[in-house]
Amino acid sequence: MRYSGAGPFRLVIAQADDDAINGLPATTYTYSNADNSKTTVIVFNLRKSRSFAQPLYWCKDGNLVNWGGSVPAETILISPTPKDGGELTYQKDGISLTTYQHQINGQVQGQIFYGALNSTTWAFQYHKPNDCGLDFYFARLLKPGEQANGGEVAGFLTGDIP
Repeated sequence: MRYSGAGPFRLVIAQADDDAINGLPATTYTYSNADNSKTTVIVFNLRKSRSFAQPLYWCKDGNLVNWGGSVPAETILISPTPKDGGELTYQKDGISLTTYQHQINGQVQGQIFYGALNSTTWAFQYHKPNDCGLDFYFARLLKPGEQANGGEVAGFLTGDIP
């Protein structure tokens, strides 16, 4: 069931160029940087099953935040730095997500889509796990008119009631 309210909801991939990744839910992934600092990003888990606990999100004061869980209710922003390539991340500074509606042939579609800077198209790139690690897709927001690179799949982000 699609959700257009403030939450809680799962953030999922929708209408991707590869149907196999539609419905993949968001989760968090933390990696270490060269300076030993940690970065936590939002990624899309290949385990689509509702049998696994998946993070929930909600809109608070016009921002997307996680709803409970191990990460404090921090705002999820799009990284503005070229190094991070527009990834969704928990950080203090960045670009806020905005909700959009799509129109096809003048008809408003029933879903709410997430994006920023007048773009709702995301590029999803598969991350192969190390040993028994997590299979997931990184997401980065495409700029208006920008195409997904080779190895990336274009699609959208929307909310889904768990």
